[in-house]
Amino acid sequence: MFAGDLDIAAVQLCLPIDQRNGKPIRMPANKLGLGLPRVGETCFALGYHAMTWGGDEQLHQVHQNFAASRGIIEELHVPTRDRHSLNFPCFRTSARYDGGMSGGPVLGEDGLVRGVVCSSMKLDGEETGHISYASLIAPAMLLVVEARDGHGVVAQRFLWEFVESGAIAADTAGIAGGVSRDTCRLEWGGGELVNRLGT
Repeated sequence: MFAGDLDIAAVQLCLPIDQRNGKPIRMPANKLGLGLPRVGETCFALGYHAMTWGGDEQLHQVHQNFAASRGIIEELHVPTRDRHSLNFPCFRTSARYDGGMSGGPVLGEDGLVRGVVCSSMKLDGEETGHISYASLIAPAMLLVVEARDGHGVVAQRFLWEFVESGAIAADTAGIAGGVSRDTCRLEWGGGELVNRLGT
């Protein structure tokens, strides 16, 4: 049974409307990579560690402080690293993640989003560098969201269903599964991930 103890949440956003034509403004998004990344692979993290906004009714301005980091994937932790602080699927990297970058995407060499920035610490003593962790993306496909079906009826759906329909752009190499009635089962990382609606 999938416990839902993830470091990733799903947020459903309404696209902004273009005032000139009344149509939603399309927002580009990176493609997800649901398979496990490769140890030794270079990864890249992006984040906006500070943001301010202002303006008036006619002009809204957002100012963001951008941060980027590069490192090597050093170790995979599936299903967890430990039972206390990193009790979810994640990977360790040598990248430096600055405070406030949490939640930013971590991309592999192939440009696919493989993880989400989680935590980082500087090494002291004889060692130099950083140890950082990123939550793996695939288990989040078991998260449940409310969405309208083709008839406009609001119902609970697994994120995996949006991958299957093509609404979420994802590379599914390294993961397989499906939804049957109220259960989603995914084969991933040498094991099985399961979640049921209403649990």
